[in-house]
Amino acid sequence: MTMHTQRDSVPAPPDVDGLRQPPQGAPLPGPTVPPAPVVQAAAPARRSSRKLLVVSALIVLMGGLLGLVAGRALTAKSLVVGMAHPVDAGRMITENDLVGVAVQSSPGLTAIAWADRGQVIGKTATTALAVGQIVVRGNLSDLVQIPSGQVMIGVQLKPGAYPQVRLSYGQAVQFVSTAAQVGAPLTPGIKATGIGPISALLINASTPKPDTQELFVTVQLPVDQGQLLAGLADHVAMILVAAPALAEGR
Repeated sequence: MTMHTQRDSVPAPPDVDGLRQPPQGAPLPGPTVPPAPVVQAAAPARRSSRKLLVVSALIVLMGGLLGLVAGRALTAKSLVVGMAHPVDAGRMITENDLVGVAVQSSPGLTAIAWADRGQVIGKTATTALAVGQIVVRGNLSDLVQIPSGQVMIGVQLKPGAYPQVRLSYGQAVQFVSTAAQVGAPLTPGIKATGIGPISALLINASTPKPDTQELFVTVQLPVDQGQLLAGLADHVAMILVAAPALAEGR
């Protein structure tokens, strides 16, 4: 015998507008959720950001280095030629007159570098130079200015006729005749007897010649004494005097 239950006898709900309705008592379907959009990874943007960070860091680093270099350039010091002692206008400048002075470097700096001080030694001061003054080329001249009533002559000295010490401008020296000792003839008109020491101001002294050890000096002295010294030719000896004789103006 076939048994039919009430559930088996419930007919399926009809289709509405072609849509099949869920069975009676079945849960209704929820709203349809659209699929989540696919998000593409922003890899190119991240790479660009990293490049910008690297470039920014390099710019900051370069700026710091440039600032450091500029700072050092502004505070850099140059050693230039200055005056250690006062020198009157018309006087010759010697190495002892000079001193190195540290000044701030500048593109328009006209001072003479201390390494080039040889270009100053032996020059004549065109103006009075004070202690600590920076020397510029406008202060120098190749022309030697001889005071009125004075002459400047050169004397050649044989080995043993000059002191074996360092000689420099401004030292007081004396010359004595050696003709009487060696029996050498003097320049006509000059007699060895009665010639006392001839005082002079040392202007310059050369380095003794390697082969003969002869020394050449330039001295300044009054006209009459200069004529007497010139007449003695090379028959003289030079004595270094302790007190400066003709350097009162220095």
